[in-house]
Amino acid sequence: MEGKEAVLSEWKTFQVFKEETRLQEFKLTMIRQTCDTAIGIPGEDYRIAIRKWEVIKRKVTIHEQRLTLMSQGGGNLSRLYYWLNEAEALLESYEDVQENDGITSLKCRMERHKDFFQILDEKRHVVQELRQHGTDGNTNVGEGVIWDVTQRFQTVEKSSQTAADKLSMEYYRNKVGQCLELCQEQLLDDNLKFTSQLQAEDAFNQHLKFFHDKKYIKKLSAYCKKLKDAVEKCRAAMSEEEQNNINQYLQNVSKQFEEILQRMQADEQKLEHIHRCWSEYNHAVELSQPWLVEAERLLKQGEIERCKDYFMDLEDAQHDVTKATDAIKFLKRHSCGTVIVTLEQQVAMLDRRLRRVTRRYTRLVKSKHRDPKLEKYECCVDEMMDWLDQSELAVNDEVDIERLERLQQQVCTCEALLDELNNHVDGVETINEVGKTLMHDKNIASSIKGTILNVNRRFDKLKTTLPQKHKKLKQLQRLVHNVTSGLDETGTWAEQTAKLLEKNLLFENFEEVKNLHVQYETQMVDYKKHADKMKAKNNTCSQIENILGEEGLQSYKEEIGRINERWKVVQEHAETQHAKVGHVYVTWERFENALVRLRGISQSSNEDESCLTEGESLCKEILQSKEELCSIVGSEFGAKSVEGNAVCAIEEWKRVSVSQKVQKLDKETENIRDHVLKAFKTACFDFVSQLGSLDENVDLDGIYERTLATVCCQARIDEFDTHMNEENENEIKDEVKEYYEQTRTKWQTVKEQLLGEKANYAKLREDLVGYIEKESDLNGWIGKAEDVCEHIKDIEQDGNTEEVFEAFETVSQELENKTTILEEIACHKSEILAIVEIPFLTDRYQALTERTLSTKNKFEATKKRLPVLKQYFIHRDTSKGLVEWLTEMNALFQEPFNVDSLENLEREIEAHSATKVALQDRSKALEGTVANAKALEEAGTLSETDMKGSVMEDMWNSVQESLSKRTQELEECVCLWTSYEENMLHVMSCLTKGEMLLAEVKSSQGNTKDVLENLLEQVE
Repeated sequence: MEGKEAVLSEWKTFQVFKEETRLQEFKLTMIRQTCDTAIGIPGEDYRIAIRKWEVIKRKVTIHEQRLTLMSQGGGNLSRLYYWLNEAEALLESYEDVQENDGITSLKCRMERHKDFFQILDEKRHVVQELRQHGTDGNTNVGEGVIWDVTQRFQTVEKSSQTAADKLSMEYYRNKVGQCLELCQEQLLDDNLKFTSQLQAEDAFNQHLKFFHDKKYIKKLSAYCKKLKDAVEKCRAAMSEEEQNNINQYLQNVSKQFEEILQRMQADEQKLEHIHRCWSEYNHAVELSQPWLVEAERLLKQGEIERCKDYFMDLEDAQHDVTKATDAIKFLKRHSCGTVIVTLEQQVAMLDRRLRRVTRRYTRLVKSKHRDPKLEKYECCVDEMMDWLDQSELAVNDEVDIERLERLQQQVCTCEALLDELNNHVDGVETINEVGKTLMHDKNIASSIKGTILNVNRRFDKLKTTLPQKHKKLKQLQRLVHNVTSGLDETGTWAEQTAKLLEKNLLFENFEEVKNLHVQYETQMVDYKKHADKMKAKNNTCSQIENILGEEGLQSYKEEIGRINERWKVVQEHAETQHAKVGHVYVTWERFENALVRLRGISQSSNEDESCLTEGESLCKEILQSKEELCSIVGSEFGAKSVEGNAVCAIEEWKRVSVSQKVQKLDKETENIRDHVLKAFKTACFDFVSQLGSLDENVDLDGIYERTLATVCCQARIDEFDTHMNEENENEIKDEVKEYYEQTRTKWQTVKEQLLGEKANYAKLREDLVGYIEKESDLNGWIGKAEDVCEHIKDIEQDGNTEEVFEAFETVSQELENKTTILEEIACHKSEILAIVEIPFLTDRYQALTERTLSTKNKFEATKKRLPVLKQYFIHRDTSKGLVEWLTEMNALFQEPFNVDSLENLEREIEAHSATKVALQDRSKALEGTVANAKALEEAGTLSETDMKGSVMEDMWNSVQESLSKRTQELEECVCLWTSYEENMLHVMSCLTKGEMLLAEVKSSQGNTKDVLENLLEQVE
């Protein structure tokens, strides 16, 4: 069963792919029916696609057959599973239905859907049998399988109807859109004018064929109704957004349908009226022309009676010409110019011939016979009338400036008529003379007179109007020529210039700016030239409009308006752009010239002050020009190169200028150093000469102030520092810091040298002061040391110890502090001699050194004997007291102690502990005294009367033994008392328990003997 379900799952997936292949096969079929070049598919690519598709199609067929054999079984259940899988695959393939799917594709899907689901009732019956009997043939079917099949069938049944409704909605939606598009294409343009009767007839026939024969309006109405029905069926399955969209679409369709219906009816009425007018015109011409030909023949050759009979139809002919004239009036509104001119000329010719035959017929009937003079007169009148009609037609003809050849033709016609005007003067006189002779016939006199007056009036009018018309045409020809001549050139120039001006100006480098400046200069020359042309052309257009009105210039208005629009752009930007380019060019040229001059100065070897001044002014000019250029051209274009060139040139100039300033400052530095050093040397000589013997009373500060302090070293240094800052305040920047730092470093070296000299001489004074002070201090200590050594000698004789020892300790401590004085004096001497030579200073230091060493040796020898003396006097002073104390301790330990109670014992222990602590405190002093006594005894310092160390040691040992003995006795007493207290506590506890047991015995009245025995055991 699992293998079968896998096959069915694979079958379902395959059916989805199969539906997709069918759609792709349909698309390939449509491509095959279309011209390859029209859809842009190369032939080779198309053939490769077809070959690949055939392979895929063949594999699909084989796989379908294999899956069919695997899925089909012997019962209805297998076939039902197969059908459900195929149905579900078909429904899943509908998910890619889009609004822009073709009508044919949707129709193919609808037919496929209808064919596939036509057996839905049969499959429903199979499902019902499975549910009723629970078997498939002789095989039992589980309830789970039946439930699964039922659910899937119900889902397919419901989805099939929804899919059918959706396909129907999309199909009719596409049909409605297609019909709307076709109807829109068939409607007439409001400004449409026909160029011929054939075109108008074709338009009328196409309209009737499309809207009446093919009934597209009815089709559109039916499709709209079906679309609404399909939408209502699908509405339940739509989301709110989809419903809003389809409702909006239906409203738009209804609105477009009403508009198309109204426009269709209006177009049909217009085309029908045009068709009727053309028919009436053609019918009138067909009837009137043969009648006029026959009437003209009868008037020349026929009998009068025959003419009378024929002219009985004159009113019909006049009516036909009138109908043709009325038809022409309507056709003029829907026809182009050439058709109108032709129709008007034909109608005018018919009217003219009709009036001519009417006039001749009237005179012939009134004269009642044919007169040769009248015949001649009629011929002259006809000839004159033809010329007058032609001239009046030319005068009344609307000026057509849309086509220059038509205007030229009108001018030529007027010129020819003007030439003929003088020739027809004789013809008019002939008509007047012959007419006067014919006026003797009273029957035709009034008619002849009217004809003569009409001819003279019209001829006199033409004498005025024809030259005016010719003048007007010549003027218009000249004006139109002025407008059209060079118009394309001006328009092209304006277009190109406008595009040039609308572009962003890019200033990459000076060469481009120079070329752009030349280009703009040329453009400005052309601009002024074309500005005059445009002004003249606009004035000419105004003149033409004054002559013909605004409609007379309609054909040129669009082109002239377009040129004027571009011209406005040119006018708006030309001068500003030219000024901007000119400003950039002038500024950049000034910048480049300044760069060239600055580089020339930088490369020259001239160190003149004027070159420095000029270079500084050029630097300022370059920086100013650079700022202007950067603000104009923008940093994204040429400003970077401008700034780079400016920085390079200014850096190069600053290197040169700073180098020159450095050389100048170097010279000044050397001069200051030499001057200050020389001044210090002279002052130092004076300083040494005034020192004298360098005793303690010498005025060093006064001598220093009078000699070395008079050298104004710091003032010169500060002055030169200020000078350098003033000279180089603009150069202390990163780009010239290297050059300035070199000068600053050199000056700093000189400055340090001068300040070092100044510091050396200041240190000379300090070292001299220090030398004198240290020397005086050392001499004072030497005197004290000699005195204390003498007192130590006396102390052995007179025994005055304390003051002598204190004095010696004081001098000894000073000796520790004075050990480095001689070294300090030597340092001062070395520092002084390193700065200046003082001859007596070395001898003086040598004498001081020798005295110091002698005193120090004597003091050290005395100091070695001092500890022994101190020990002796200490032993003599301390041994007496210690011996007395030891005697007291021995006597104390010989006394008995009272321990009759625990409290007394504790007091004895406390007193013994205090004694023990006192012994421990005095033990170190005693041991030191004993050791000192032994050392003195060994050294032979002690006399026979002095306490010996061994005696004191024996006394101390005796005291320690007594202490140990007393301590042991007290510890034994403590142990005894402690044991006594513990035993007493135990006995008292037993007694307490016995009392309690006795009380229990008494209360319980039990066996008293047993209880007492137990009590005795516990007591024991």
